[in-house]
Amino acid sequence: MSRARHETSDGILQRPLNARCLALATLVIASTGLASASVELRHCDGLDGSALESLLALELHTLGLPPGEVAIVVTCAGALATIRLAHAASRTSAAEVRVDLSRTAPQARARLVALAASELVARTERAPQRHQPATTAAGATPTSARGEAPARANEDSTLIRPLLLAGVSVERAGKPATALAGVLLGTQLTLMRGVSLPFEARYAEGSTQTSVAGVDWQLFTASAGLALDLGAEPVSLTIGPSLRAGWVTLEASATPPNQGRRLTGPWLAATAGARGWLRLSSAWRGFAGLEGGCLMAPVRGTLDRQATLVEAGGCYFGGSLGLGYAL
Repeated sequence: MSRARHETSDGILQRPLNARCLALATLVIASTGLASASVELRHCDGLDGSALESLLALELHTLGLPPGEVAIVVTCAGALATIRLAHAASRTSAAEVRVDLSRTAPQARARLVALAASELVARTERAPQRHQPATTAAGATPTSARGEAPARANEDSTLIRPLLLAGVSVERAGKPATALAGVLLGTQLTLMRGVSLPFEARYAEGSTQTSVAGVDWQLFTASAGLALDLGAEPVSLTIGPSLRAGWVTLEASATPPNQGRRLTGPWLAATAGARGWLRLSSAWRGFAGLEGGCLMAPVRGTLDRQATLVEAGGCYFGGSLGLGYAL
């Protein structure tokens, strides 16, 4: 009996390109006699041990460390990974470092751990007589024996992912004062450490009653600003100015014999605000904010084109409440 075997033009089995490249790199490094690595993962479901060993071997090769094997033990607790260095021969603890993985994309976490581990190995090799554990809290900068920070690992671990925002807003604006309620959608992008760029779009509506007519408001605006990030997670604060522009519609419903009309005009305001943040998980943030501003170009609805009946102008203040999701 013969058994048929189906093959593609490239062979029976083709491994992913990244896996082949990492395996080839590991074989090349092993043949050079430079430092190699073994990795033990504990409770780290999101990390691939084989990929991590290959990435760590590449980093050790780049650093040009003396020949030998080092053993890395990575223990995960939520989004916090504790990396402990132990020499393969004795398995005695030499040093450790902690890395916050919550702000790093899942596909880049193995590289971040490899970078932090390679810096830990290099630091230990530079100061072999000192074996005191050096730990860092989430987001802090680990200090080497020479007072130098492992820059590459720290920069990767502190990258803040863009936030998608959704929430509700309320504000009090116009003359007579009118309460407007609506929804908001936006994003917040990190420009540099401690500085971010918020962008938002809002829709709100409300109504007010005058002596001769009721006036319905519809307001659609978009805003862009610059925010300073204060504090540290899980609780933080952003403050800063912004420019808010859009379109306002005022529609009067008059009682006979009066006649109401529809009026539209631009809404342009310089604003300032503060927003508090609470970290709910590695991806979700809750926020609550206050803001105020003054309109640069008021829109007025008049009675018989004389006395002002309603005005979308002056200064306003309001607040917002919602959730943010880190991409």
